[in-house]
Amino acid sequence: MIRRLVYLSGLAILGVVLFHAAGMGFVAMFAWAPRYASPGGPQPAGLAAYYFLRVLEQAAVVGVPAFLCVSGFFVAIATGRTRRAIAWQAVGKRIQYLVIPYLLWSLAAYALRFLEGQRYSPGDILAGLVVGRANPVFYFVPLVIQLYLLSPFMAPPARNRWKLLLAVTGAMTLAVQLSWYPVFWGGRPLPWAVPSWFFPAKVFWMALGMVLGFHAREFGDFLVRRRAWLLAAALVCIPLGVAEWEVYVRAAAPSWLAHTETLIDTLYSLAFILAYLGYSESAVPGDAALSFLGSNAFGIYLTHAMAIEYGARLIYRYGPMLLGEPFLLQPLFVCLGLGVPLTLMALVRLTRLRAWRVYIFG
Repeated sequence: MIRRLVYLSGLAILGVVLFHAAGMGFVAMFAWAPRYASPGGPQPAGLAAYYFLRVLEQAAVVGVPAFLCVSGFFVAIATGRTRRAIAWQAVGKRIQYLVIPYLLWSLAAYALRFLEGQRYSPGDILAGLVVGRANPVFYFVPLVIQLYLLSPFMAPPARNRWKLLLAVTGAMTLAVQLSWYPVFWGGRPLPWAVPSWFFPAKVFWMALGMVLGFHAREFGDFLVRRRAWLLAAALVCIPLGVAEWEVYVRAAAPSWLAHTETLIDTLYSLAFILAYLGYSESAVPGDAALSFLGSNAFGIYLTHAMAIEYGARLIYRYGPMLLGEPFLLQPLFVCLGLGVPLTLMALVRLTRLRAWRVYIFG
């Protein structure tokens, strides 16, 4: 199962890149349509392109849950069978390898905004660093740091009272998701709503990974017996999730509705992760590529969104006709989201900076 978790990490970062590439595709389709659409010229993409992006986005929503599950699994492995909890020294080391690259790329993001004419007070920058506001995807780093800090307290129940741990953390995560449902209908979030960077929003996935790590053998047999049903459930959740979100988008119109994880998203992610692990003895197509992506996942995560965003801006300026071709644009965004980070890492390896690579990309 350990090898399959490495592959899952690679699949997770691929999912994250696909998700944000689809998001930029929607920006091109709607917000940037006047750049290429005119009464006598090309028109915005039709329903086929729209639902292509929606299905892609729905299938890729598993990315962050999978990341957190993998993190929890390896926390359990690091804890071992003889120690009661993971050592704080090990937690500190993991956080160090997250914080330094995160601060570097957050400051780079602020510097780019500064060059564009945006101004921030020192207090704004400090607050942004604490909660991951320098870039919309950076919320993940404060989130996972909190979860690592909680991991020594989660390890004993993950080992001995795992059903209770999953019940409690699952209830927390579902409560946060339900708290945002009134927004889908034009209302206000419920009082206990919390942002994505705060640990209750996704603590269940870290707990699940830790439970799987401590009980890999028992869960392995269980998942193998039920993997076909889990895979079927995941596949069914994709069109259900697309349909569910369409209902919310139409209810919220004409307001913009930012993507928020729903109950169907959670069921899909859970079924996908468990089904994937259930096929742990099966050959994985492209396993070498997934392993490579998994080993570079954090560096890709920190830099892919900026690569996609600034690449899209160049297209907006110099090749606007491409914005109306989602079936061509999406592969290009994915190539930017993976190719630019991997190229930067390769260049660092070729210079004297290679000794500092772990502090640049994690």
